[in-house]
Amino acid sequence: SRRFCLAHRPVGMQQLPRSVSMFPPILLLLATALGREHLEEAKGQLKVETVSWQGKKLQKSVQILPEDEDTPHVTRDEDANPMGRSLRERTSRLEAVDALWDRPAYRMRRFNLTQEPGEHPCWAGFKSMMRDTDRCKGWQRSYVPRGHKQSFHNSGLSKQSNFTLEDVVADQINIWVEDNSSDVHRDVAVKAAEIYTNALGAVELKPTKDTASWMEQECKVMGQMPFMYSCSNKINVLVQKCGFDNAFVMSSDFLVNYPRPVNNKSEPNNDIIFYLCTEMVDGNPNPYAIANTFAHELAHVIQGGFGHSSGVMMEGGATWLEGNLLNLAPRPMIYA
Repeated sequence: SRRFCLAHRPVGMQQLPRSVSMFPPILLLLATALGREHLEEAKGQLKVETVSWQGKKLQKSVQILPEDEDTPHVTRDEDANPMGRSLRERTSRLEAVDALWDRPAYRMRRFNLTQEPGEHPCWAGFKSMMRDTDRCKGWQRSYVPRGHKQSFHNSGLSKQSNFTLEDVVADQINIWVEDNSSDVHRDVAVKAAEIYTNALGAVELKPTKDTASWMEQECKVMGQMPFMYSCSNKINVLVQKCGFDNAFVMSSDFLVNYPRPVNNKSEPNNDIIFYLCTEMVDGNPNPYAIANTFAHELAHVIQGGFGHSSGVMMEGGATWLEGNLLNLAPRPMIYA
């Protein structure tokens, strides 16, 4: 369905509101024709007309609001108590601010978690979730030993395929390599994970004096990995042939049972997964470039754990991360 709204200020104002003046001429003509049914409006009120199409059927609704309100006022019990209303409003504002600016703390409160001493910021609260809550019903995803195979769905070619667990980097990232991949594909993926986690402790890979790696800094600022939906504490990189040059993640992997987490009947792909196409490695086998892609795509994973969002939030945040957040050269804020 298609919908547009027209907001009219009190009679006597000569200039059209910006929201109306930006409409294409054809919509303005249609709005003029539809607006002939004039409603009297008192000073200080705002008339909102909504016109929508449901198939071939045209629907129109009109709403009169006080000019300083966006939605009709709904009476609540606490409205009779100014102190209670003020506390509710302050709490709501604080939660909204924390959801943007202190995301780890917000998530801790949201799921009633506590961070254990020495727990990595990307998994902060995981141990307490497994020990003190029934979020995962006592189930935690396990993996085959290193060097063994596991069947995953190759989301690039839309087929089942066998992957070998080639390495577990820094006890944080499982590197799975699809059958028939090359040694270069495997080596670049492992080295990229070592750069991202700063497994060798290089000073140059510490974004700030208080953070040990790109991965740690990413989770300190953007929030934990969505383990409260995956019941796992590993990132899984699937190195696979895609038929195109790219890397990607899918929030639907770990949000398959949203708002509940995955369980012992869920598929192997219902986990924290980053799909790395071998075609991307072939095009640029520089492990630093691939590590930068790790950071970008895993920012999408973190954002997906806070709920489905627009491309602006997903791509803008991940692109900003590649420069300022990781203490690297500024990255142009373009779609990536």
